[in-house]
Amino acid sequence: GRDFEDNAVGLAGMETICGGQRSGNVNMVGSYSTAEVAATVAHEMGHNFGLTHDGVGTNTCASSGKIMAAVGSSSAVAEFSTCSVAEMETMLNSGWYTARPCLENAPSTVYGDPSCGNGLREDGEDCDDPDGVDPCCDASTCTFASAAYECSSFMPCCDSCMFITAASQTVCRAAAGSCDMPEVCPGGQADCTVDRYMYAGTACTSSAGNAGRCFAGECESQQETCSQQYIGYDGSSSVALDASSERCSALNDECSGYLWCTKQGGSSTDCEPATTLATGQFAATPTGLACLLPSDKLGVRTGFCQDDKCTLKEQLAAVPTCGNGGVDYGEQCDC
Repeated sequence: GRDFEDNAVGLAGMETICGGQRSGNVNMVGSYSTAEVAATVAHEMGHNFGLTHDGVGTNTCASSGKIMAAVGSSSAVAEFSTCSVAEMETMLNSGWYTARPCLENAPSTVYGDPSCGNGLREDGEDCDDPDGVDPCCDASTCTFASAAYECSSFMPCCDSCMFITAASQTVCRAAAGSCDMPEVCPGGQADCTVDRYMYAGTACTSSAGNAGRCFAGECESQQETCSQQYIGYDGSSSVALDASSERCSALNDECSGYLWCTKQGGSSTDCEPATTLATGQFAATPTGLACLLPSDKLGVRTGFCQDDKCTLKEQLAAVPTCGNGGVDYGEQCDC
């Protein structure tokens, strides 16, 4: 290997966490404590997630004392700044991430050689039960306790060490909300089927009872997005706004990248840009929220915010892909 130049101790790509070739990072470890090494690795991973250096550019947080400080500290740091937290929230709501949410699917393979007892079922293993509580598994060999057994009791489609049949229509993953779909055991396997959800644009009702539209399996509600993530004009630090406080009534119809809210019962009647609870900075409009298209009738929003533009919901899944686990626009089902 070789040392980095200019006192650098790590290198990582920006917003590459879901990339197939640049999602990793490189760190140079010298005579540092475990805490310092951990902070360096966390810093470089932060760049993979799109986090910027504190105190640089539009990042207004203090330039030292937190993990994303541009210059390392001799003392261990173990916290991200409020700016980093806000940037992470923006990333998770951004179009490039929601189009391929790589953090939400478990890897099919694990780096390194298989190791019985690590709790992960790997090549050559029927099961892996380090605690020895699975009646279907021989914990010492990671094989089934009987040659007749088909699966581990830890698996969602396994009953008494045998596969649950498709005819039973056993739900192995309940619908997480009005935009999700329940999955049933397919038979012949211990795993549940791929998680499926309603196509973008389907009308839905959020868990709080607000009307919204489905996007990537979630019911996006203007009211809740505003009240949960943004402060009121009175400077309140309350996350959930009560009935006497500010209510989110509309998004900026051009989807310029910011949430707009209006104040009920106050002097302001125009929509004003909202700020994040964490930093007081303007925040990007989450992908999937409704917006007005030129063809929309008064009070009806049929567009969706994506990459700061108002887009037809049909274009969110312009090419339906059968078998991708999501019910794309134009599909009635997906398997």
